[in-house]
Amino acid sequence: MASDLQEVKEAVRARTDLVELVGSYLALKRAGKNFTGLCPFHTDHKPSFHVSPSLQIYKCYACGEGGDVFRFVQKIENLEFVEALEFLARRAGITFERHALDTNARSNREQMREINRAALQFFKDRLAVSGDARDYLARRAVLRPTQDVWDIGYAPPEWDALCQLLQRRGHSLELAASLGLIKLRNGGDGYYDAYRNRIIFPIHDLSGQVAGFGGRALDPDQPAKYINSDNSPLFDKSSILYGLAFARKKFAEGVSPVLVEGYLDVVAAHQAGFTQCVASLGTSLTEQHARLLARYSTRALFCYDADNAGVKAALRGAEIWESMGLEGGEAQIVVLPRGEDPDSLLRNADASAFQKALDAAMGRVDYQLDRIQGAHDLNTAAGKEAALAESIPVLASIPLLSTRSRYADRLAALHPIAGRYGLERAIEQILADAETLARTRRPARPGQYGYAQVEAQNRQELQNQPPAQTFATQAPARTGPEKAEQQLLRALLSGDWRMRLLEQLTPAMMPTAEGTALLQCIARTPAQEDGSVLLQDLRLQVERFCRQDENEQTVEREKLEKISARMEELMQDSPYYVANEALTDTAVQDCIVRLNRYWAEQERLRLSELLNKTTDAEELRSLLQQYQLHMRALRGNN
Repeated sequence: MASDLQEVKEAVRARTDLVELVGSYLALKRAGKNFTGLCPFHTDHKPSFHVSPSLQIYKCYACGEGGDVFRFVQKIENLEFVEALEFLARRAGITFERHALDTNARSNREQMREINRAALQFFKDRLAVSGDARDYLARRAVLRPTQDVWDIGYAPPEWDALCQLLQRRGHSLELAASLGLIKLRNGGDGYYDAYRNRIIFPIHDLSGQVAGFGGRALDPDQPAKYINSDNSPLFDKSSILYGLAFARKKFAEGVSPVLVEGYLDVVAAHQAGFTQCVASLGTSLTEQHARLLARYSTRALFCYDADNAGVKAALRGAEIWESMGLEGGEAQIVVLPRGEDPDSLLRNADASAFQKALDAAMGRVDYQLDRIQGAHDLNTAAGKEAALAESIPVLASIPLLSTRSRYADRLAALHPIAGRYGLERAIEQILADAETLARTRRPARPGQYGYAQVEAQNRQELQNQPPAQTFATQAPARTGPEKAEQQLLRALLSGDWRMRLLEQLTPAMMPTAEGTALLQCIARTPAQEDGSVLLQDLRLQVERFCRQDENEQTVEREKLEKISARMEELMQDSPYYVANEALTDTAVQDCIVRLNRYWAEQERLRLSELLNKTTDAEELRSLLQQYQLHMRALRGNN
C-alpha cells in the first residue's frame, strides 16, 4: 500500500477514466472531441454538461460547476475528500486504508457509515438463523443468491438486540438514533431497537454503501407495514431510489427506468432480469427523484399497483416527470392486470407477461383519456358530456398546441355540436376551452417561480421568502445598433448567412463588448456541413476566448458569465418566434447599414477627441498618423 497520500491520489487519477465514471451516473453523448449530457448538479433541460476525455475535467456551462474526478465524486456523492479518494481507490482496485484514527478524531459521517455496516451484518446474521424470516422470503420466491446480492436481513423481535451490539462495540448510540436504527425511551432512560420482527431491505447509495434501511413487518397485525430510516446526512428518502445502485448499469445501455412501488417489486423484477426497475421509498416520486433519473434517460415508465392509489401515484409521477421540461421528455404508464403488482405478476406468471405489459405502456394523456372514456357510457348524451368535461383538463395539461390538437381530434365526436355543425367546429371549441383552462391553471411546480415549496418555508416571515418572479421574461432594452448586432449575430449561426456576413463584419463594428467577443468566437467555431454552428462548439470557443487574455480567475469568470449569458439569449432568440424580424436580405442589409453608421459615428467622435487634445502642430501630426494607422488596421490594409 502506498503510504503517501499524494501517491495514492495520483495512482487513482491514472486508473480512473472520467468519461467512464461520469457515464455511470448520467447518459453522455459524444460531441466532437468531448462528451455532453444533462448536468446532475442543477435542473438542466438541454445538455450543458461537458466532459473532456483528453483533459480529464468536466464543466457545466449553465451552472458553472467543474473539476476533476475527485471533485465530481465529492459533489455527486456528498463526500469529504478522503471519502472520495477511498471510494475511487476501491473502484480502481487500489489498496487504500486510512491511518488508524480514534473515535473522537473521525467525523460523525464516518462513524455513521460504520454503524450502518455493523447493523447490516447484524441483520444478515440474524436472517441466517431465523426460520420464520427465511420461510417468508421463500414464499415470496426471493432466492438465496438474490438475498445475498441485495444484503437482505432480519431484525429479531427482541427490544434491544441491536442496541446492545452497538454498545458492546463502542458505537455512539446517539448517532445510531439519528440514523433511525434505535430510538430513545420515554423519559430518556436508554434506547430500544426501531426494527423488530421485520425483514430488512438495506438501501444502497450510488457508491454501493448502505445509506439506510427499510423494514417489512412479518406480523400482519403490525400497524406500520413498512418503516424506513430517518433522514440523516447519509439518507434522504426524497432524493434516493431503491435499486438505483443496481439499475444504473442497465440505464447506461439505453434502457429507460421503470418505477415500481415497493422493495419486493424491485427485488422480484431484478431477479427476473428486469434490472431497470427502481422504487421511491414510502413516498411518491419527487422532483429530486425525477432529476436523478433524468441523468440517464428522458423517458420513464410508471408501473405501480393497479388499484386506485397506484393509479393516482402513477399519474402524479408522470406529471412531475413532464414538468421537468426535458427535451424529448416522455412519461408512460404501464397497465397491469387488475389486482396485480410487478411482484405478484412475476410470481404467478412468467417474465413474458411483465415484458408484455412494459411493451404496451401508454403515454400519460392516452392513459387518462382511456380511463375517462371507460368510466362513462358513451352511447348516451350525458355520458359523452361527462367524459368530455373530464377530458378538457387533461388537454389543458398538454403544453404543445400541436399535440393538444391531435387529442382534440379524438374527442371531437363527444362534443354536442359535432352532429349539427361538424367535427371541425367541435375541435375548435374543444381547443378553445382547453386553452382557456390552461391559462387559468396554476403552474405545475411552485418552485418554478421562486415560491416556497415546503411547510417549514411557508411558516417563515414574508421578508425571508424568495421574491415572486414575473411569468414573462422581458428582453433587455436595446439601442438601434444593439438590435442590429443581435440580428446579425443570430444570422451568423445559420448556414445561409454565415460566410457572407463574416466577409462584411468586423469586431470594430459591434456596439457591445459581448457582441464583439461573440463575433470572434463564431468566426473561430468550425461549421457543420450545412454551414450552421453547433451550440456546444460555440460554448467551447467562448471558454477559450475568455481564458486567453485574463489571468485573474474572478475576472475570467465574470467575463465568461456575461458572454455566455448573451450567447444563451442569442440561441433562444429564434427566427421561428413571431416577435423577431424575419431574416430577409433587406433586413440583414439594413442591419449592416446601421452598424456601418454606428462605426462611422464612433470614428468621427474619436477623431474629434484627437483634434481637441492639443494645438501643437507636431503633436497633432503624430496623433493623426496614429489614427490613420488605426483606420488602416481596422480595414485590413497594411
